[in-house]
Amino acid sequence: MIGDEIAREFGGHSAGRSIPVLLFIPSVDRYDNPVDQAFWRDEALTVLGKLYGGATALPPGRGSWWDSELGQLLHESIVVIFCMAQAGDVEDLELTGELVRFLRRMGREASQGEVGMVIDGGYIGFTNYVED
Repeated sequence: MIGDEIAREFGGHSAGRSIPVLLFIPSVDRYDNPVDQAFWRDEALTVLGKLYGGATALPPGRGSWWDSELGQLLHESIVVIFCMAQAGDVEDLELTGELVRFLRRMGREASQGEVGMVIDGGYIGFTNYVED
């Protein structure tokens, strides 16, 4: 891997194959009411930190999403949480199941139309918030 070569050449260290994981933290619910974004940001940082060793909350940006059930487009301020997870940890369905449980909880408690994550470049969305 190129990362291993660069680390070796310049005296750094490489953790092996890492997979990017991104979460999207909303500022409003599906009815355009504010949610406690700081709470959900910190919860996401805690979950990703425990599961995958760390995460970073990026500054708020603007986003929009189409709620097909309500037939409306919502605009909001979002926080993206970014994490570089070890491939083996992401492939561990017990660990990743904890992340999915967090997302479902956020979707349920923050009244979201959909919550999602990007793992290794692919988006996975959840609209079913039933607890396991």
